[in-house]
Amino acid sequence: MTLLKVKNLKVYFPVYSGIMRKVTGYQKAVDDVSFTLNENEILAIVGESGSGKTTTARAIAGLVKPSEGTIEFPKPCQVQMIFQDPGAALNPRQKIREAFMEPLLYFKSESPEQALKKAEEVIELLGLNKNMLDRYPHAFSLGQKQRLALGRALMIDPKIILCDEPVSALDVSVQAQILTLILNLKKSLGLSFLFITHDLNVVQAIADRVVVMHQGKIVEEKTTHNLFLNPEADYTKKLLNAIPGKEYF
Repeated sequence: MTLLKVKNLKVYFPVYSGIMRKVTGYQKAVDDVSFTLNENEILAIVGESGSGKTTTARAIAGLVKPSEGTIEFPKPCQVQMIFQDPGAALNPRQKIREAFMEPLLYFKSESPEQALKKAEEVIELLGLNKNMLDRYPHAFSLGQKQRLALGRALMIDPKIILCDEPVSALDVSVQAQILTLILNLKKSLGLSFLFITHDLNVVQAIADRVVVMHQGKIVEEKTTHNLFLNPEADYTKKLLNAIPGKEYF
């Protein structure tokens, strides 16, 4: 079952010049991109910085207005996003309990008792103790903060989670823990993930399919196995050959 359908998506940003800030042109951040995300699937979007992968995710999340094209997905509350810097996503003045309960109290109008019960269930899904709900964000490591950012996204039972470089700031051992958690949540909750990354080792470990973007366009789309086994686009081959210690072609 298809949960997300992106068709002919374009996102152009105006280019300004001069004191009067006159628009002199447009930068094509995303240029005619189409793909789907299926139920219980992890789709990775890879590419260099500036390839348009993050802008694509932000457009899906409603944080950037598309210039053209369509995005079709379930109810808006069923799509959530987590970011590279989990510390910035957590209010330092809020206890984790408040951060978790807030979406249910203000967007779903659930009672405090229901919201607290859900928060306790979710934090244990993350492999953390429910007593940690009474702590502030500064009391957690970066890896734990990323778990908490993921947990906050889970509070409203999303069908799709958009992940923008969620493990790039973590060391390798913590990366592995977060990736394992995502795979476990995919299996236990039937979630689908759109995973934005530049790290092909991460892609190989977690993704079912891969979309390769370059200069705002999709240059290749395949299952992960087939992409590593038989890449077709020259740009994809360059990405694979850039993996340290590996030579593909």
